[in-house]
Amino acid sequence: MVWSSAQPHSVDDMVHHAFGNDRDRLVAIWARDTLGLAEDLYHRKVLTIKDLEKPWAALARWSGHSAATTILLDDSHAKAARQPYNHLCVSEYTRKQRQADLAALQLQQLVHDAISQPEETHHHPTGELDNTLLAVIGILHAVRLQSSIAGWLCAGALLSSSSSSSSSSQREGDSDVAWFEDPVLVSLWAKRGREAMHSLGLQVDHGVEP
Repeated sequence: MVWSSAQPHSVDDMVHHAFGNDRDRLVAIWARDTLGLAEDLYHRKVLTIKDLEKPWAALARWSGHSAATTILLDDSHAKAARQPYNHLCVSEYTRKQRQADLAALQLQQLVHDAISQPEETHHHPTGELDNTLLAVIGILHAVRLQSSIAGWLCAGALLSSSSSSSSSSQREGDSDVAWFEDPVLVSLWAKRGREAMHSLGLQVDHGVEP
């Protein structure tokens, strides 16, 4: 399911570019008109909250879903205020980050051309590119085995991707640490994401378009 606070036409464009022909596999696509905003607030930049009770109640195909089975992927803590332990927060993909990714891709292409490496090398980005989505894949692959998503997140599992890491025990219990702000942690989850993609027979591609 895609649930965005953007207006319907913007959400439709976003879904088209992100999912292409796979959009029909989405359970639902919700936009700003589902957030219960008053008419005078609809076109203003105001705080919006995504209450998961709404999709749990509204979508028949979600019958039986609850805090134990749902993840809200969003870059805003405020929007997840009603169900904070179902929230997988990610960093905002800013214009600055996009420019950094484009520069990294350009550098990789220059290196590729200079040393004549196989073309497929270009499709396996290094740590220079933003690895957030790969890390999210690693997290989703891990959480699929849990009986309660909310319980798993509440227990601090995001901060302990590698039980063998000497620093993981220091991260656990530190509520001020955002997993996506720790480069080592992002790298660990991204590694698990790549492993998950490989196990599913899927190719890792950066997906960044100039």
